[in-house]
Amino acid sequence: RRTGVYLEQVAQWRLVCEQANAVAERLERARGSGIDVGLHDHVRRAPRSADAEHAVLDDAHALVRSERRLHRAIELDPSLAIAYTNLGNISFRRGEEVPAVKLYKEALAIDDAQPEAQYNLGYVLLERGESKAALVYFEGAVRTDGNFADAHFYLAMTYETLGRREKARASWRRYLELEPTGTWAEIAKKHL
Repeated sequence: RRTGVYLEQVAQWRLVCEQANAVAERLERARGSGIDVGLHDHVRRAPRSADAEHAVLDDAHALVRSERRLHRAIELDPSLAIAYTNLGNISFRRGEEVPAVKLYKEALAIDDAQPEAQYNLGYVLLERGESKAALVYFEGAVRTDGNFADAHFYLAMTYETLGRREKARASWRRYLELEPTGTWAEIAKKHL
């Protein structure tokens, strides 16, 4: 989907890549100095979906550089759940589903309320045809962040797959409240 939201997510991904290196450098300089570097305050939120990075990740050099930066950030702060989520997105983009799932689960082991990891894990499970398992993660993502439009969209699709039509309608409606225009909005409207 190439909408304004998609382009915004690509821009966020670029910022995450740029900041991963800056954070690693800052932590390296502050290491041993007793300074609270506030790592979590300096890393921007990851893009919401693995699909959001495609425009950036098509550049193999940027992919390798970003992956290296994310590994460095984790080395300096192993509790940085969003870095695991982004590494999962990179693995998924490469077609490495098993490592992606493992990384999303590692992120959730650190922060079980991280909507990005919940959403992305739900997406992978739904793609595998594991709708009941995916449902748990999509529900968690919207429970954690009620304004997470893409999670509402896939939650609605999952409810549809499971034959839970009334719940699906509620999720379609919520998606449309958050994203009233665009290709996905047209799909959602058809389900109401």
